[in-house]
Amino acid sequence: MRLLFYFTVLFSFMCNAQPTKEITISYGDKIYLGEIESQTHFTISSEFGNKNLKGNKINEFVFAKPGVYKILVEEKNNHKQNECNHEHLPKAITVNVSRIKMVFDDTQLNFSEPIMQNKDTKGITMTIPVTIETYDGMPALMDFTTVHSAGIGSNIIANLDQEKKELPVGKHLLKYSLQGKVTQKSYLMFDFIDANANIQSIALQKQIDN
Repeated sequence: MRLLFYFTVLFSFMCNAQPTKEITISYGDKIYLGEIESQTHFTISSEFGNKNLKGNKINEFVFAKPGVYKILVEEKNNHKQNECNHEHLPKAITVNVSRIKMVFDDTQLNFSEPIMQNKDTKGITMTIPVTIETYDGMPALMDFTTVHSAGIGSNIIANLDQEKKELPVGKHLLKYSLQGKVTQKSYLMFDFIDANANIQSIALQKQIDN
């Protein structure tokens, strides 16, 4: 009987647990929460006022100004009796809207020399143009978190040149120093970190080979 009670409590907790979610985006951007049922209701609150939306309208809403937006979510429960009531959306979402937009140009990723299989990349530099916009026209502080690669047999990392701690609005060329190697034929992807600590992943078009 006691064991049954514990399982009942655990099942209830799993079904009714409502985690919160936190998202960071740039001003002028939207969020995407997937396909939303038409009866789901959202209340967006911020220092700029309140906004009520239903269904997929949440995915179309533009967060035009920097600030912190709180979203309360009300989902209509369409589950049958005795089924788990776990709702697929959290009860609350915090959207941190940054004053900075930073976009890496995935068409202009270059290396001082090719990355070769089983060859150490130490001494190779990676460059990529980036465009910076800010809501207030002020410079953007750079994030120097190590950039990691993804790919079979790859342990390559990239570190941003720390010569400039911040960059003004405009287009700039960022330079990274590589370390590590690729031990197998592989298609690589680099996870660049923008000024908002978000990842922008860029894949190399050519396979790493001998």
